[in-house]
Amino acid sequence: MHTDRYVPLHPQLKTLLDGWLLHRPEGLRSNLLFTGHGRQVNASRIEQAVR
Repeated sequence: MHTDRYVPLHPQLKTLLDGWLLHRPEGLRSNLLFTGHGRQVNASRIEQAVR
C-alpha cells in the first residue's frame, strides 16, 4: 500500500539518529533506518521488537 508513516521525534533524538546513520559501517548503509542483513525489515518484526 506504500503508505508513509510519520512519527514525531524529539529534536535531540533526531540529532542522535542522524549521527548514528552518518557513522554506520559502509556495509550497513541504506536509506532505511531498520534493516536486517541489508534488507528492509517488515512491519511485523518491528512491531514484535517494540512489544
